[in-house]
Amino acid sequence: MGQWVAAFVGGHARENYAFTRANGEFWVSSVRTPIRKARPGDRALLYMTGEGFVGEVEVVSGARAPSGEVRWTGDAAL
Repeated sequence: MGQWVAAFVGGHARENYAFTRANGEFWVSSVRTPIRKARPGDRALLYMTGEGFVGEVEVVSGARAPSGEVRWTGDAAL
């Protein structure tokens, strides 16, 4: 079981966090984000700039491109 920290940073941090809470899904937008390697059963702490740690989650699926979106570039094996 892995343990991760997922940070909500930048100008849209609160909006991204609110979307995550409302939809129950966490989307990673960068191919360089290490949490893309998280696997089911791993745990993650959610951190928001200016707030601190705001939540804890259990990963239920591996990283995947959103349906209808362009496939990620880079390491196809994640």
